Amino acid sequence: MPFKLARSSFLQVFTPPQMAVYAMHGIFSDGDAKAFRNRCLIQEDKFERLLSSLPFKFVSLDDAIAGRGEALTMDDATNAAYRAAKLAREHGHAVTVFVNPYFVRFQRPYFFLELNWLLDRTSCSSIQFEGTTFPLNFLSERKAFRIQVKDRFCMLASIEEIESTIGDIGARLGVERDGLPGHLRTMTELELRMLVEAGVGIQNHGFSHTHPKALRWVQLMREITLAQEWIRDVCGQESRHFAVPFGDALPQWRLPKERGLNWFTLHDQVRHGALGPGIWNRLRVESLLEGLNEPRRCDT
Repeated sequence: MPFKLARSSFLQVFTPPQMAVYAMHGIFSDGDAKAFRNRCLIQEDKFERLLSSLPFKFVSLDDAIAGRGEALTMDDATNAAYRAAKLAREHGHAVTVFVNPYFVRFQRPYFFLELNWLLDRTSCSSIQFEGTTFPLNFLSERKAFRIQVKDRFCMLASIEEIESTIGDIGARLGVERDGLPGHLRTMTELELRMLVEAGVGIQNHGFSHTHPKALRWVQLMREITLAQEWIRDVCGQESRHFAVPFGDALPQWRLPKERGLNWFTLHDQVRHGALGPGIWNRLRVESLLEGLNEPRRCDT
């Protein structure tokens, strides 16, 4: 059964409480906002203005899903998310970071961030990928190629396959896989513990950021369990909240009650809030920025 955001029998009779959970991927302070390396990130000064100007404080994720306020979440264990979470705490806001233990444990960069960095630096005018030639002369063409690669990543269950794909793309683009900007680097275990000490919640984004449609249900449950165990051991926190990688998949089956798991999506074409028992769709933080300035959108 494919994973997709669509109606299912156990969602139709559910009456959701009022709530809002906001999501972002972090902040950046230098460089072009349109550069691939800054995709889905918010300028630091703009984010700080938002935090200081809001007429409310973000609450914990537990409080938000209980209808006691609005929550702020960050996806991926990057330095960009680390800096944003620390800034939120400095302004008195509760915040949760969804992490993928694989990247922290082995200190590997996130694959799609490596891809962004490759696209920023290549001087190639085109690339051959899976039998198709993609022009790369304009930003729109590079975006189209990136979407194709991202779709391919979503079908791969093997980290080794993804590593191989990124290596091949780098070679074809004539760019080395090195020099990743600091804000795109992966957090260390020490930095995660520092977030915990600062009052940040650490929750589950899957062990390896594998898309659910590349996995059988039992494999996905294993991804969630491995991440839960690692977060408990390293961060000393129980992770009952799972933000699905790539944001666009609903659970294939009912969530096991014994796990007490809440499932969070991030999809612009689905209403925000509760979609069913234990299933929630988040809003992008950029929706709060409209009153400050031109919003930064993460379109794909």
